[in-house]
Amino acid sequence: MTTFRRSLIVLLLIVGVGIPVTWAAINSPTQVAVKPAGDLIPAGMAKVTWSYPGYLPDTVIYGTLSSTDPVVIEKVRGIINALPVQHLAPGTACPADYMIPVLISFSRTTTRRPDITVSFQLGGCPAATVIRAGHSISPPLAGANLAHDLTRIEQLIHRGPPPVF
Repeated sequence: MTTFRRSLIVLLLIVGVGIPVTWAAINSPTQVAVKPAGDLIPAGMAKVTWSYPGYLPDTVIYGTLSSTDPVVIEKVRGIINALPVQHLAPGTACPADYMIPVLISFSRTTTRRPDITVSFQLGGCPAATVIRAGHSISPPLAGANLAHDLTRIEQLIHRGPPPVF
């Protein structure tokens, strides 16, 4: 008996017995993405920096805006820490977006390089990825208002219209 016939017979037996079978139930993962415990952006940060892409012919450059205001840093931390985990249906295909991400960086002092960076990718399947010590914290964060949250962060740091190249 061929493999096809055996598979067909097993499927017919399952359907004949009345066991409900759906393709999604067979292929869906049983794991659910869970946000790590605690704040992804811890307290005690001294500087927050917004790095945004600017496009020139044949190249991309980044401009930066920074704030050392503790109130601004805490509000930005609160927005990012409140983002929910990204949940995509099994088999979801995200379209290629070719978007250069916006980066939000946090430093423990005003003079040192960033300790934590959050990369906001708004094209394709929008998500925010937290990167600590060169490693991304999984799973990515998202939410229905990700673009709005990013705009709120930009307004907090900049407090005015974005610079133009």
